[in-house]
Amino acid sequence: MSLGATVTELNRLLGTKFVPGHPANASPLGRSFQGILIHHNKGNSRHRDFELFKLQFLIQHLQRIEKARPELLRRYKRKLRKAGSTDSYFGARFEVNIASSLITKGLEVEAGERPDFAITDSPVAVECTSVRLRTAKAKTTLTYKIGAAVRQKEKLGYASRYTALFIDITNIAHNSRPFDTEPFRAAATTAIGPCPFGAVLLFTYLMNNDLNRLESNYIRVDHPEIAPELGDFLDRHFAITVHLVHDLSIPYEG
Repeated sequence: MSLGATVTELNRLLGTKFVPGHPANASPLGRSFQGILIHHNKGNSRHRDFELFKLQFLIQHLQRIEKARPELLRRYKRKLRKAGSTDSYFGARFEVNIASSLITKGLEVEAGERPDFAITDSPVAVECTSVRLRTAKAKTTLTYKIGAAVRQKEKLGYASRYTALFIDITNIAHNSRPFDTEPFRAAATTAIGPCPFGAVLLFTYLMNNDLNRLESNYIRVDHPEIAPELGDFLDRHFAITVHLVHDLSIPYEG
């Protein structure tokens, strides 16, 4: 899909206009288009195509939601259009990712705020959040943000052994190059010990250069006392598997 076709389809899905002079161009999503043009004008085709892949990945997710649950598309259309900060935009973007994933798995879900997703006719729920590096200051390790995210969500009072916390760690994974999954897995294991969540899953968008595709992969850590219903749900839909990607690139943001 070309840049022009990408802009046209996002305009249709989101009901906005990413054209010169329109306020939408000042949004985080609008700035993504500007970044693609900057890379193109500099002759940096690799970064241009990488950013274009990210927007096309978003389109895939929105199209799946539109086909299966039009009312959910209206919900995420509002969230993405109102997102004025990078935090709010990438939080909404991650919810779109998870909504698309749950729909693709054939699950009936109810989207809300606390938690973000409740599985219909089940006590199982999913809460989403994302973590980012807010300044350019170098850090020796960024895994501490996993524990901070868990504690912040725990304070909201609806965490339980039936609820899984999904965390988008793309930005801190990018800033932790070379990315090693084990310190992040260890941080999630430490964080989940004293908290009431049944499981923590760490998600990372990455470019699988071997297959020339963008993926959303995860690390899963269960609490020893995870509710059986949640454990069964995760085993069926977010199983603990080994997925090796030998040649990969992690974007600055999802």
